[in-house]
Amino acid sequence: LMAAVRAKKGALLIGSHLGSFEAMRTLAQKYDVPLLVLADFANAQMVNAILQQLAGNVRFRLLELKQDDPLSLLQVKEACERGELVAMLGDRRTDRPGRDVNVSFLGGTAKLPVGPYVLAHVLQCPVYFVAGIYDAPSRYELHCVTLSQRIELPRQGRDAALEKEAQRYAHTLEEFTRRAPLNWFNFFPFWTDS
Repeated sequence: LMAAVRAKKGALLIGSHLGSFEAMRTLAQKYDVPLLVLADFANAQMVNAILQQLAGNVRFRLLELKQDDPLSLLQVKEACERGELVAMLGDRRTDRPGRDVNVSFLGGTAKLPVGPYVLAHVLQCPVYFVAGIYDAPSRYELHCVTLSQRIELPRQGRDAALEKEAQRYAHTLEEFTRRAPLNWFNFFPFWTDS
């Protein structure tokens, strides 16, 4: 990943509600890596304002990626083309038809959004799973796992390709969740089956 950053090649980082996304941001600060964080800010405007203040001189920006706003997608594409890392969470389902897929996760069936993989297809950049796992008493282990060098979504079989990419992410998330279960803080209905 750092080789791509030095070559000014963008990448998509997909995190989760496992460990600390902030620990990953701190690493970006240490290595002076430009970072664009995508999120839904509707319910967290005050928290995001504080994060921006704490960022100091870090090349760190927050952007709300809106489904019906092509300008925000254009901003993301331009950031990636400039060599910025684009970060988002990949484990919050949308409950909108066609925007989630079922995956196998920790012995059950869970819904995951397809948005990160559609975005990766548009950006045509490498995709990484990232996690900052807390290790008591005062450390974080930062992990970066390649999910794909490039995601292709063919017209024929697009749904199957999206499901495959989401399942690859789910397997990686499951592996890290099993290693550090107390780091998982996903407090919303996650599984589709009881």
